[in-house]
Amino acid sequence: MTPLTHAAVGTVICQRFEKLPWGPWRWVFAFVLSMASHYLLDSIPHFEGVVPIPNYKHNMPLMLLIGCVGAVLATLLMCWKREAGRIWLVLFLWIAAGFYTFSWWRIATAAAGLAYIAWKSPIRNAVCYAAAGMLAVLPDLLPTAFRSLTIFHRRMHYRSDWASLVYLYFSDPPVPRGSARLHAPAFLLAYGIELVIEASIFVIALYLYTRERPEKTPQDQPTESLAVSQES
Repeated sequence: MTPLTHAAVGTVICQRFEKLPWGPWRWVFAFVLSMASHYLLDSIPHFEGVVPIPNYKHNMPLMLLIGCVGAVLATLLMCWKREAGRIWLVLFLWIAAGFYTFSWWRIATAAAGLAYIAWKSPIRNAVCYAAAGMLAVLPDLLPTAFRSLTIFHRRMHYRSDWASLVYLYFSDPPVPRGSARLHAPAFLLAYGIELVIEASIFVIALYLYTRERPEKTPQDQPTESLAVSQES
């Protein structure tokens, strides 16, 4: 899955847990599930047979492209839901801000993004939403020193390969490898299906995230209450 989808799903999970009457524990569960959602989404096949995981992590132009696409979508979203779009814009610009690996630059830009949201957003828990989105991306950024998580992450990525199954349904072995798959119609069909599935997950996250009316910060509430009383 692209980091855009991971981040979007993470913010939605945090938003949903905000409604639960569990006190501070709701944030603990929200953050843990946001990170866990990364592994669940990665179990859905998505192009690993063409570009191995380590290769795209060091592909800066690809990260810039993905981040810029997300930034355009978030900017358009701001015309409809300004604060929701602002949070996603910061997340997607953070994704595009460097190589898709762990670094102190990643930590610094994450801190800067959260600080900006805390300063500008009137939504009560906007920082928590953005932090959950970053945690949902985190498994892709963990250094290889986290050996167990790295192995588990790669196993979830390569758990199944729908494209190979579709190819074998229409053709005989051997199954193409690497970029040769892009010349096989069966693989293009399977990758098209996988792209539609990921796009659907992203759009559903967008819908769920924007349909909720966010809680305002305390300093904004008196102004709104006064406006309502004046209209009455």
